[in-house]
Amino acid sequence: MTSFRIINKTTFEMCFNQEVEGLYALVIKTRAGKEIKRAGQLLPVGATCFQELKTQHGPSSYSPEQVRFYADSLVDGNIVSVKWTISRRYYEAPSAKGEFRK
Repeated sequence: MTSFRIINKTTFEMCFNQEVEGLYALVIKTRAGKEIKRAGQLLPVGATCFQELKTQHGPSSYSPEQVRFYADSLVDGNIVSVKWTISRRYYEAPSAKGEFRK
């Protein structure tokens, strides 16, 4: 991963130094020591940068406090590190993994 940045209150972007595809898993660590886990599929296939929602599900799945937490806590200045893995299928060993430090 070459960059990880927050675009707005609901979206983040992650970029890699080569084209990747498959499933991703992230563990985002904040300055307060909280870990936020996020997983999904990298779309479009074969790209180097991907934009995803901060929350795993739509906002209606969360309480107002949880929505506020994701909007207010996941900001560039509050993120310490992002551990990531990429695999082609969920049952396969990761094809790439690493840690991006801010």
